Amino acid sequence: MLQTYLKRAKPLTLWLFWLVLIAVSILLLVELPPSEPGWPYFDKVVHATMFFTLGVLGYIAYNKHKLTLCIGLACYGVATEYLQSAYTETRFGSIYDWLADLIGILLSLALVSIIKMIYAKKTLNGS
Repeated sequence: MLQTYLKRAKPLTLWLFWLVLIAVSILLLVELPPSEPGWPYFDKVVHATMFFTLGVLGYIAYNKHKLTLCIGLACYGVATEYLQSAYTETRFGSIYDWLADLIGILLSLALVSIIKMIYAKKTLNGS
């Protein structure tokens, strides 16, 4: 059942993955206007959420290439941090942002693994 869903969802998630990747690239590289300091870790939550979303969509779109996806997203995170520090004036690269990216990727893998285990258990039990 899960495999059937993944096969049907793959064309849409391919487009969504790349659309979200483009949106994330724009969001991470756009110049920011000056703002009032808010919650100090909000930026990290945003990074983790963006990479969590990319991880889930990427797994559905490229489910046979999980390791390649994780390595690719981790490298993409490094690249965006470098580009922020090298080519923007109001943003700067941060190892902590990259660690938040990694947490998002790991959380997406955890969610996908849990869902797969639940479906495998249901399949074994005949539900």
